Amino acid sequence: MSDSDLEFITSVRKRPGMYVGDPYDGSGLHHLLRELLANALDQFYVGRLTRIDVSVLADGRLRVEDDGRGISTARDADGRTFLERVFTTRHTTPTADGHAPHWHLADVGLGLAPVCALSAALLVQVRNADGCFRRTFACGVATGDLVRTGPATTTGATVELLPDPDIFPRPAWDPARIDPMLRELASLCPGLTTSFAFERRRYGPFEDLRDLVCELGDGRPRPEDVILCSADDGPMSARVGLWFSNPAFGAPPREASYCNLLKTHAGTHLDGFRRGLVDAVASAAGARSRGRTTAAYDRVARGLVAVISVTLVDPSYGAPTKDQLTTPAARGLVERAVREGFGAALAKDPQLAASLTERLAR
Repeated sequence: MSDSDLEFITSVRKRPGMYVGDPYDGSGLHHLLRELLANALDQFYVGRLTRIDVSVLADGRLRVEDDGRGISTARDADGRTFLERVFTTRHTTPTADGHAPHWHLADVGLGLAPVCALSAALLVQVRNADGCFRRTFACGVATGDLVRTGPATTTGATVELLPDPDIFPRPAWDPARIDPMLRELASLCPGLTTSFAFERRRYGPFEDLRDLVCELGDGRPRPEDVILCSADDGPMSARVGLWFSNPAFGAPPREASYCNLLKTHAGTHLDGFRRGLVDAVASAAGARSRGRTTAAYDRVARGLVAVISVTLVDPSYGAPTKDQLTTPAARGLVERAVREGFGAALAKDPQLAASLTERLAR
């Protein structure tokens, strides 16, 4: 391990709040899980993973297991394995191996090295084309050599970690945090199955965003009533699910937006969604949207429940918290998806179209 690696590990352990969040209120502890999930989801995006299982064990350890291709155990020119480098070295690129896009499931994402640094014990078991391997770490440092335990009949990785009580005085994994997180991921990632063994529940695989829209709507929407919209532009994609409560349209809109699975509160993708919605309704009325004003959206969107999810190769954000997307291309992509997809749905549902166009005209 290099001096710079040791300095980084020392810095993480000295000031954990800078790297994972508050170590006292549970947010920092659960950030460790988010980093492990984000690492696995990179393989889901390229079609190499379909399942992520999370377990909380009796002694307080957290286990995350997936059926991906397994972390590489190949050695670098300096003799270190890629597996060791991933868990002990801070990478200066978005990902350790340079792939994109990378999923960020938290405001700060620095990879697996901080996770390892803040674990009193961490065990990695890998199943890949070269066999089954295990490697142990403690407080950010490898405590043994890479051991081959036999041939592999499947591929994947299992990481077990015990949070360091010197860092996290009350390291209690909270099902109320973990359960919605895993359900949300399964809904956002068509084809992914997640499970949680504390109170074992299995979600997915879902084909689209219908389940998440139903969840956001407190179970009122029926899956078959959710309207789906989508658009792609090379590696970029936009997926939208939306539903309107019936005739009264009294409730304010409920929107949930995501960029590369990270939940956002504002940004260009939401702007594009709102523009596309107003455009579609205006088109159904045989008119052009007049300036796409906020007031027009507010009139049309009462009773709306919507989930907006975009995948971008190199997203940009307006603040370090990454809660406001600023990538301009996301606006046009989502706008096109909603204008075309929702427009087609309105053409098939004259009653909904009439209700919304009446609101737009006021």
